[in-house]
Amino acid sequence: MEKPFGKNDVTSEELRSEVEEQKALQHLKDKGIEEPDRLLESYLVRISEGMSLLESKGRRYPWRSTDSLYRIYITEILLQRTRGESVNKIYRDFFQAFNKPEELYRAEEREIRDEVKSLGFVNKRVKTLQSASEMLKENGFEVPEEREMLMRPWRVGPYVANATLLFGFDKSIELIDTNIAKTVEELLNYPLPRVPHKDKEFRCFMRHLTPESPKIARPYYFAMIDFELYEEVIKEE
Repeated sequence: MEKPFGKNDVTSEELRSEVEEQKALQHLKDKGIEEPDRLLESYLVRISEGMSLLESKGRRYPWRSTDSLYRIYITEILLQRTRGESVNKIYRDFFQAFNKPEELYRAEEREIRDEVKSLGFVNKRVKTLQSASEMLKENGFEVPEEREMLMRPWRVGPYVANATLLFGFDKSIELIDTNIAKTVEELLNYPLPRVPHKDKEFRCFMRHLTPESPKIARPYYFAMIDFELYEEVIKEE
């Protein structure tokens, strides 16, 4: 992949044309948020600024530049409840040990355990990886494009499935994790539900805010995931 961050040179006006602005505005009004027009405009400006910094300041994790659906899917599983820096430290060794889904499927439990032990939650992580490898075997050792299939393995939820569809299959789809939800809360004065990724209303709102073009949705969500990093750079400039 020549440009891991996709089309990141997007102005706030271009970004505005990619999202469902009126639906997003109506949602903010329904939530009783003051000055929704100003907040949404500021939100689009700041996210587009973050996107513009991806090439020079973005975290260049190897899974952000691979075309391997297998590596993208398994890495998203490894990233559950885990910092990117921690996964980055084991990424090379893990995929040297299990370069293909067939190798992960045939691996002994202790072999998988040895590769992921530094990440913590080892028993749960091993069980999830084994479950994922079994699903891949059922699918001819290919990563499925169906969301429900991606979520079939034990403890694999909507974020992993949606991230795989967006970053692997180039499908424009909403992503919700802790960092993304906090970015929305901060920039839009949004009152977050207790569990954002399980809240139907919030998921609907995020669909309104997701760019229609996958090439733009990709860097859009990278900028949101790493928003704190880019915000610091923008303030310094």
